[in-house]
Amino acid sequence: MNWVEFSIEVDRESAEAVTEIFHRFGWGGVAIEEVDVGGYGNDPEINHENPVIVKVYVPEDENIMDKREHITQSISYLSMIRPLSNLVEKTVPQEDWEQSWKKQFNVHQPGAQTVIVPSWQDYHPTESEIVIKLDPGMAFGTGLHPTTQLCIRELEKWVKPNMYLLDIGTGSGILAILSAKLGAHKIVALDTDPIAVERALENSSMNSVEDVIEIAEGTLPLANQDFLGIDRERWASGTFDIVVANILAHVIAELAPAIMTALKPNGVAICSGIITDGFSHALTALTEHGATLVDATSQGDWRALIVTKDS
Repeated sequence: MNWVEFSIEVDRESAEAVTEIFHRFGWGGVAIEEVDVGGYGNDPEINHENPVIVKVYVPEDENIMDKREHITQSISYLSMIRPLSNLVEKTVPQEDWEQSWKKQFNVHQPGAQTVIVPSWQDYHPTESEIVIKLDPGMAFGTGLHPTTQLCIRELEKWVKPNMYLLDIGTGSGILAILSAKLGAHKIVALDTDPIAVERALENSSMNSVEDVIEIAEGTLPLANQDFLGIDRERWASGTFDIVVANILAHVIAELAPAIMTALKPNGVAICSGIITDGFSHALTALTEHGATLVDATSQGDWRALIVTKDS
């Protein structure tokens, strides 16, 4: 099957708004690429004055005309509010996309212990390293993006043996897999994208943690919305020691009541995917529902906030 790639170069303030448009109509998550990156892992060489390129892939099937119209119109409306470059569209055969992706995805270390190894490469770890074999496919979550790296570093600090963890927007499953390898007893990993769910299942099996991770299509509920993907009694009873959500700031704000309900007293929520301007919005929503800020980290213009649930 062929895919249609939609991409647009935007300033960093516009990235989240474009990401939301692409996420609404695309498959497999949205990629945000830095321009002229000179490194990987903990020490990327990034000019934070440069724009970023936001990309999404849409299957070239019977729905492509409607998807194209929705994306084009939404970008056009957004351009009335803030200046945007032209939307670029190209057709990408599946095999071309996969081979191109493999050329860009190499072994890298996004955390103090965590090493991400593409499934098609060999790697010999040291005793202290936690290796995650990964084939992200069309799903978001390679460990290269700053938001994923921020979450990885926080999970390394917070996950302890026998914890119960919820991963919202699991993508490739990278954060759930890391949590399992850090000793979490049980992880529930959710994503609204069926492609991401399929890839996360494959990656959890590849890393031999499929018995620890329950992966389902769904998310936590917004206000006045039925829960998707997991029985209400399980999330509404304060079940989880940790909730990790690497999603958009406004989605974190909308899910704040459910995130805080899902946590045990004194449980920890690690929230990323936040452009600097969206930080206060997400934090305010969480604190209004019983959260206390314990830490905030950043990488470039991207932020992560760590809160605990008041006991």
